[in-house]
This record gives sequence, structure tokens and C-alpha cells, in this order.
Amino acid sequence: MTTVATHPSERPADTAAFTRPVPFTRLVAVHLRIWPAQRAMTAATLVAVLIGVASMLFTLGRLHAGATATEVVRQFGTSAAAYSLLWSAIGAVAGAGPFRNKWAQLLLTFAPRRGRWFAAMLASVLIWTVAAAGLFTVLCAALVLIRTGSAGAATAVVTNAGPVVVASLFAVTVGLVLGAAARGVAVPLVLAYVIAPTLPLISVHGVHLGALVDLGGAADHLAAGTVGWHDLTALCAWIVAPAALALWRLGRGA
Repeated sequence: MTTVATHPSERPADTAAFTRPVPFTRLVAVHLRIWPAQRAMTAATLVAVLIGVASMLFTLGRLHAGATATEVVRQFGTSAAAYSLLWSAIGAVAGAGPFRNKWAQLLLTFAPRRGRWFAAMLASVLIWTVAAAGLFTVLCAALVLIRTGSAGAATAVVTNAGPVVVASLFAVTVGLVLGAAARGVAVPLVLAYVIAPTLPLISVHGVHLGALVDLGGAADHLAAGTVGWHDLTALCAWIVAPAALALWRLGRGA
């Protein structure tokens, strides 16, 4: 039998190239290109920013003319609380989006390293959240500058943006892992906005068991940098456990 030589360009490609993992940064970049195309994600983010800015505008209108930078920052914290509250819903939309839109099944068919895909999705949402928090802070600082004419007060708002970022990152992470675990939005919304606020009220024989799963308390303490052991139990209940469930479901199949 005569062997016919083939041109190098016609030879089969190196199979190792198909099994080589996609760089993590590229996976994150892919997700960052997807989120702006998700109307629900974009709309929810804009609503959160607008509500936060509107709250800041309202609180600034109640300040007296000679308000100090400390008073302005306090009002900024109030507005930031309303802003960060919405990020659990945004996270739920992001976590459930790939499964509701069916593109996760297609992607995971060709990307078997599902843990890396999930981590990249979370990382991209965290980047998105930080960018939105930066926009919210800049807009609030601009309002302060226009309203009070004090560059010092506006600068104080920017320098006190850390707790806003932390609270938003915490809320969006909770929403995302719940959304990915449930592969839907309804269950995470009920858990985050209906069940979570009632759990701290649980007390058995005088023992405040609700503190062990107090989502709001854990978020506040994390933003303030005063995390206690009961906050760690809440983090396990609201982040670690749902993330483990989401990864388990991914391992079973998209």
C-alpha cells in the first residue's frame, strides 16, 4: 500500500491544544463581555445606581446649609445602604442567567472544567460590582459638590466608599451563589429578602440562635471590619453552602 504524504496544514492538529485549559483571565473576560448583553443584568444595575443617587439627592436636600463633612458622609452611608440592598437581586440574576438562557449547557459541553468556569463567573460579577460602586460613589460626590460647594465633603464621600464596596460585594456574592444553586431567581429573592430578615428573631430557650445565620448582621460587621465567629457561621450558611451546592450540581451536569 502506498502512503500518501499530506501537507502540514492538512494534518490533524495537536490534540493537546483542545484539552489545554483556557486561561482564567480569558474566562473572566468572556463573562465581562456577556453581562452588558444581558438586559436584566444591565437594567438591574442601572436601577440600583439610580435609586442610590436619588436617595442621596433626597438626603442632601434635608441637610442644613452649614453641614459638615461628617454629616454628609453619614447621609452617604444611609443612601449606600439602600443602594447595596439591591445587589442580592442583581447577583441572583447573574447566577441564574446562564441556566435560564440555556447558554451554560452549551458552554459547559466544551468546557469541562466547570469549577473554573464558575469561579470566573463570580470574579467577573465582582469586577462588575466594584465598577458600579465606583460610578455610584462618583455621582454622589458630584451631587455633594454641587449641593454644598465643599470639595472637602465630596472628597470625604469618595474616601469613605470602602464599606459601600464591601457591602455590595457581599450582597452580590450571596445572590449569585443562591441563584446558581437554585438556577432561578425566585428562590434566592425569597431567601434574601423574606427569610433572611426573619431568621435573626429566632430564639430557643433564651439562646439567640438567629445570630448564627444573621445575613444582615454579617454584612454590616464585614463592612465595618468587625467580623465575629457568629458572622463566620452566617457566611458558611449563606455563601459556602450554596456555592458547594452549585458546584455539585455543575459536577453532575449542566
